[in-house]
Amino acid sequence: MSIKYLLILVFTLMFEFLNAQSNAPIGLQNHIQPSNAYAIKMPAIPIEQIKIEDEFVDNVKTIPWRFGYKMSSTINFNTSGEWHTLQDGSKLWQVKIVCKDAQSINIQFENYHLAKGSFIYLYNQKNNAVLGPYTHENNIPENIMASSILVGDEMIVEYFEPNNITTSSTFEISNVVHGYRTFGAKSSASFGSSCSNGNNINCAIGSNWQIEKRSVSMIVVGGSGFCSGSLLNNVQQDTTPYLMTANHCTQGTTSNSLLSWVFVFNYESPNCNNVNGNLNQSITGAKLVAANKKSDFGLLILNKKIPLWFRPYFSAWNNLDSIPDSVVCIHHPLGDIKKISFANNKCQDSTYTDKYTSKCWKIGHWDNGITEPASSGSPLYNKYHEFVGQLYGGPSFCGCNDSDKNDYFGKFSVSFFADTFINLAAQHWLDSSKTGTSRMVGFDPGFSNSITETKYLQPSEMFIFPNPAIENITIQSNKLFSEIQVFDMLGREIIHLEIENKKQHTLSISNLLKGIYIIKIKNIDNEIAVSKLSKF
Repeated sequence: MSIKYLLILVFTLMFEFLNAQSNAPIGLQNHIQPSNAYAIKMPAIPIEQIKIEDEFVDNVKTIPWRFGYKMSSTINFNTSGEWHTLQDGSKLWQVKIVCKDAQSINIQFENYHLAKGSFIYLYNQKNNAVLGPYTHENNIPENIMASSILVGDEMIVEYFEPNNITTSSTFEISNVVHGYRTFGAKSSASFGSSCSNGNNINCAIGSNWQIEKRSVSMIVVGGSGFCSGSLLNNVQQDTTPYLMTANHCTQGTTSNSLLSWVFVFNYESPNCNNVNGNLNQSITGAKLVAANKKSDFGLLILNKKIPLWFRPYFSAWNNLDSIPDSVVCIHHPLGDIKKISFANNKCQDSTYTDKYTSKCWKIGHWDNGITEPASSGSPLYNKYHEFVGQLYGGPSFCGCNDSDKNDYFGKFSVSFFADTFINLAAQHWLDSSKTGTSRMVGFDPGFSNSITETKYLQPSEMFIFPNPAIENITIQSNKLFSEIQVFDMLGREIIHLEIENKKQHTLSISNLLKGIYIIKIKNIDNEIAVSKLSKF
């Protein structure tokens, strides 16, 4: 990796995080915690009724898969929580939200408008889970915002207001989502609620799909449901965040409700085991720009461009009506860590359940892996690693008969061209200049020739845990690595360590100051991987 690219990455991170004027929750830095006396204890959810409802719809792929129960609230810093004044005159507001027996919590905001310099963190101190910072960069005219998912049954909401602020902030927590399943299926260090025969994306079988996986997002629909989706490149290759999902995931939504959708990237295990992934790499809000029922597609534009440190990849696509010989699906079944499924048989032209869905690719049989509810909208790739469709539905699910291991994907060849109104076809957005492109290459903004001159065009995979961390971190890679470097936000090398070739190494960071750092490793093939570390 060239120094040019590393500096670009470092200064991108520096802008994003120093702009928030904090590297970690202020309460954790100053050992300030909300008292239990002011905790907001949410009502118990009707779990028995929920289970009955879920029994009827759990294996239906044509609706988002429900994981949480949404409860309305009116939590804000005028009526709830505690204020603290820090030594420099800055102010800190905190409130603890408790959802008894919840496996996860996520929240939605109304009247959200933060002044520049102020920010919000959400965290659970018991399991070192942190989301944020959410800043004025999340302000939109509709004043709507939503969080990603915090694992655990408690959430501390922390708002920081610097002493030199000249304008006031407002927000109200309008909904609290009690996550009653998925995240607690196993221990806190081991996720994997989906089918036991599913392949984690970082198993050896997924080694040829490490670039495409960075396109795939877990979508939190309406705060309480899951679908999947993927970033697509456009002919201009300008990193516009177009994301393809299923039309049925968008049914019943409004332009305002789409603003509270959350798109989580890189939620995956670092290896073939069911290890918890990172839920903090997320974008909130989107606009639906194209859709139809014929191929069950919905094309969204996310509200923000994808930060470079997410390592986004914009998938290649093929809009020809050519039957794929073999296909791969990358998805988040039941909102689980990222999985990959393979079908080695030739697809079939087919229809699905209704008159509208007249154009599908039928996967006659999954040979390795399966799809499940919440896989809806996930990408289908041909053997050339080109996007050719998104999951509509099918009878496959964990434990199904071998004869039912088949699925239906809406054809991209239909999504691209077909509709009465041109602005409802994907072509209008992905090829706005009408170049007639039929096969579009993928785009990797972090490792394109426009950014880096290095010959190491493909990074090795790296996972750091815990992250954030206090004393020690474990660095894990799919390949043997022998060199570790740590840089501060000014690009200064803080640690340079040469080790014997290994796939895992524990590094002490106890002597580092609190803040954001860049970790860089070099593997035995001289490939470079770069990631962010938060030190408490």
